[in-house]
Amino acid sequence: MTTEPRPDTEEIRPFSAATRVYATAIVLGLLGVVFFAVTRWIDGNFGVITIDQMMLNLAGGAEGVNTGDTSLVDSFIAEGLLTPLLIVAGAVAVFAVAMRLTARFRRRTGKPRSPKGWRTLALTLSIALVVGTAPQLANQMSLTQTIAAQASTDSLSDVYRDPAAVTAPETKKNLVTIYLESMEPTFSDATLFGRNLLQPLDDVTGDGWQQIDSYAQGDGLGWTMAGIVATQCGIPIKSAGGGAATPTGEGEEGEEVFNEIGANAEHYLPGITCLGDVLTEAGYTNHFMGGADGTFANKKLFMTDHGYADFLDRSTWKAAGETRMNRWGLEDERLFDRAAQKVDELRAAGTPFNLTMLSVDSHRPGFPGSTCTASGDDLERAITCSMQYVGGFVKHLEETGALEDTVVVLMGDHKYMMPDADLFKGKSAAGVTRTVFNRFWSPDGATVHTASTDQYAMLPSILDLLGFEVPEGRAGIGVSAVGDYPVAGTLYDLDPTARAQLILAPSTDLYSRFWGGQ
Repeated sequence: MTTEPRPDTEEIRPFSAATRVYATAIVLGLLGVVFFAVTRWIDGNFGVITIDQMMLNLAGGAEGVNTGDTSLVDSFIAEGLLTPLLIVAGAVAVFAVAMRLTARFRRRTGKPRSPKGWRTLALTLSIALVVGTAPQLANQMSLTQTIAAQASTDSLSDVYRDPAAVTAPETKKNLVTIYLESMEPTFSDATLFGRNLLQPLDDVTGDGWQQIDSYAQGDGLGWTMAGIVATQCGIPIKSAGGGAATPTGEGEEGEEVFNEIGANAEHYLPGITCLGDVLTEAGYTNHFMGGADGTFANKKLFMTDHGYADFLDRSTWKAAGETRMNRWGLEDERLFDRAAQKVDELRAAGTPFNLTMLSVDSHRPGFPGSTCTASGDDLERAITCSMQYVGGFVKHLEETGALEDTVVVLMGDHKYMMPDADLFKGKSAAGVTRTVFNRFWSPDGATVHTASTDQYAMLPSILDLLGFEVPEGRAGIGVSAVGDYPVAGTLYDLDPTARAQLILAPSTDLYSRFWGGQ
């Protein structure tokens, strides 16, 4: 009787046990490599993030994303998806070759085959990969803290105070606020950069200017819209159900249905009072000027819903014939040239005004203006020249007498989006306390009573600087840093861990009202 020779390797047939095991191993292996790659990508670009931050950037204001820098999306596709696919494909090929060579060796030496051993090895390695990388990704996205907070019955309503409760002064000062893209004091560190990149702005914000020495990026804040909402409304972005959303109608059971993070929304946080609303009620006119497209992350929707009747953005400048554009929008030099003209017009009108601006040149990875002659890499050049343009604008305010009747607030919208260990192209900031840049001026002078606070404190601080009566110095969830107020019973009365947990708590009772407009 003749026996058919056994194949060198295990035969893989469709729907066989071997096929199912190897397919499962490949899928799990791919998942594990993707987890690892995405964790590294998030850490390399943003550091530790939150679920709300991820959802906002994925779902909110996608209409304007193609008007900005696509390098971040491109790098995610390349590093987070394509690279893992290539790695797993290569691993499968190596594994298949190893199986074949081992089978041939066993056949030549007369040793019995062990196909189940290969299956076990493949499955064990893939499971170990997922088990080892999933917790890292969860930590990178603050998933553990978020889950713990979702189970919490605590609510920010316990520490929230309605900004509408403030009282306007009889004599009103104008307000100019400039959000400096990704700006932090670390850029002044000559040991990291060889020079103080913020020197041009330091030169014009000396005598009479104040700052909060340790102005921390608030828990849950790390991108532009989060920084704007925190400092204009005094709250973190989140939805009625715990992730930022807006009402779009009623579901089958009659309950309100919310979209993710304001995507396709008709209104942005219609039920909350923010800075623009307070100033409108007090007789101010509100104006916004930014280089980037206002549809990105629903910035225009937020501003126009909260008192900013005048909104100027990338589309405005293109229609006006501006040609000096980078991938995000109008270059800072042209923006601040335009802003100087705008301030002159607003002061001549004689009505108290609020002018808010947002720069773009210092956005990662750095977009130096077309006339910038500073030395260094793109980021160093972009920051140095942007500070020259901002400094020139501040100098214009001084020379025209605007500083005699205008409060000026300069602040970063958030820290630069890179982790400490790999900050600014290999320059490590390990051991450096990274905070958000801030500087402010008041014609009446100002005293900082709180040297260490966060972005949630900026709303009541601005109202204080303008001369509004702010009950207990509280507006939103923040407490003013420029008044001598008690912190007992406020957010700042909690230890850092408890504070972070409270900010991450869903606070559905509060946010259903904010998003529902009730």
